[in-house]
Amino acid sequence: MRGNILIIDDDPLIFRQLEESLKAHNLFHAPDLIGLQQFISKKNIDVVVVDLNLDDHAAEKRLSGLDYIGKVRERHPEVMIMALSKYNQVDWVVQAVKNGAHRYKWKGDLDLDTPEFREQVMLLVKEKRRQDQMRKAHEVEWTGRSIQTTQLCKQLDALAGSRKSFLLTGEPGTGKSYAVRYLHYRSLFYAGSREPVAVDLASMDRARLMDLVSQYTSRKQSFFREANNHILYLKHIDAAPAAFQDAILHMIRHRRLPSSGELLQIQVVLAMDQEPQPLISAQRLRPEFCAELEIVRIAPLRERRQDLYELIPSWLKRQGYLLPVPPQILQAFCRYEYPGNTVELLDLLGQVLNRHQARHPQGEAWKHALISPAALPAELAIGLERQDQGIEYEIACLVLEKIDNALQLFGGSKSEVARHLQLKSADNMKKTYIDKYARLYPGLVRTFPYIMRHYDL
Repeated sequence: MRGNILIIDDDPLIFRQLEESLKAHNLFHAPDLIGLQQFISKKNIDVVVVDLNLDDHAAEKRLSGLDYIGKVRERHPEVMIMALSKYNQVDWVVQAVKNGAHRYKWKGDLDLDTPEFREQVMLLVKEKRRQDQMRKAHEVEWTGRSIQTTQLCKQLDALAGSRKSFLLTGEPGTGKSYAVRYLHYRSLFYAGSREPVAVDLASMDRARLMDLVSQYTSRKQSFFREANNHILYLKHIDAAPAAFQDAILHMIRHRRLPSSGELLQIQVVLAMDQEPQPLISAQRLRPEFCAELEIVRIAPLRERRQDLYELIPSWLKRQGYLLPVPPQILQAFCRYEYPGNTVELLDLLGQVLNRHQARHPQGEAWKHALISPAALPAELAIGLERQDQGIEYEIACLVLEKIDNALQLFGGSKSEVARHLQLKSADNMKKTYIDKYARLYPGLVRTFPYIMRHYDL
């Protein structure tokens, strides 16, 4: 595996030694932060090797090697960092790790041209590539073209950068745990394969929760300390006692444990299955949460059916299915209401795949055979359109897809859509296409979420 290694060192001799030692990799050299930004952005850097004994640069406001580690970590949390230093004091090691280094190598005990050194660099490269795959796999769960999903990802990206705590709402099954993992891989708290600390408050005994509130000064490890410098995901915050909610508010406001005053750097995600206001009215949620925290809402799947056009093919592809998903199968999935949201979608996809594999039991034949309507479970097969619809049906599919995409592009402005598609008027578009195809192919029209929404169908 050939990695991309960036060396931040102002000593040309050290760079030449590293270049000789790490011939199996692509090496780049940056003496300052300006070069660092250029290389990391353009070269997909896996590992940054930082010399802690850099000379101060006036242009860089006299940054030390430790400062450089912090800057790399802050701007590019996914990159692996190795620190090189002629100092071997414990406090230097501790500070380098706190600033974000994954490895610390003492120059006095380090021969750059050894199998051991090359192996350690290779391990960092492999770990970076493994984490890239994990990050990509989790991001796939948010694949989608809908406005709701696009806005959700932007909101989570901003919160990942700011580290601010927030409220996460969404019906059961909408994928709140996926949202937290997406946040984790975008976060400045990103720490390798360490997952967010998740606690289901609804499953915890109330006496145990109150004990946690009163025992903040205890030496015992709690999930608060476990989540320090990371993400704490508290499910069903509305199920927690009022005193516990007050303690969480205190910790978010002051970034300290309420009793001991111990400093904590935690991004708290408070999750609930209902909208906040009804919970506040029922006195199950502190109103201060809504007043002080940003609210992130995950829309139910029935409101973002456009996502299915990417979610379904990407899921089947990850399972090994190699052909395009037939339009008839996508239509069947798009018509369904999904009371169980994403969880139910994944369950239905699993059923379809199992039925499809059973119909093609010979080896891996199922990977190269189109999924037929016979593989659909009963709840998806209801109202299935006939397979042979003719050229008029194909034209309807193309026209409706163009209108649906344009409605998304222009934020639902029907006049702009008509102008974009070079039609006479918005009324003409509705009468000639929407009303006509809604009458002829009601099952087809229901597969286009923006048409359904903006025409109240």
